[in-house]
Amino acid sequence: MTGLCLAVSAGCGGSAADDLPELGLVTGVVTLDGQPLSEAMITFEPTTGGSFSSGTTDETGTYELLFNADHNGAVIGTHKVTIIKHDGEAGPNIVPMKYNERTTLTA
Repeated sequence: MTGLCLAVSAGCGGSAADDLPELGLVTGVVTLDGQPLSEAMITFEPTTGGSFSSGTTDETGTYELLFNADHNGAVIGTHKVTIIKHDGEAGPNIVPMKYNERTTLTA
């Protein structure tokens, strides 16, 4: 049995001067079968539409989402979460489909 754990920590922020939506800083840790999942792509897509945020896990499974090249975080609200990690450079995705193509994760 494969188990995946996604821990999320969020804080509010944002700047009207940048003409951005209100953003929350999002960090977390991803594990697969109890072990940190490194080099995985994490994507948060707002369920109401709009721009997604993404990040990549480090060797400890820790990630921080980026809204764009200049701003960290994700739009405030509920998101569909996907996690992808390929086995090698062009290998298959090693994360079960229920966490990416058929994701059941929300945050």
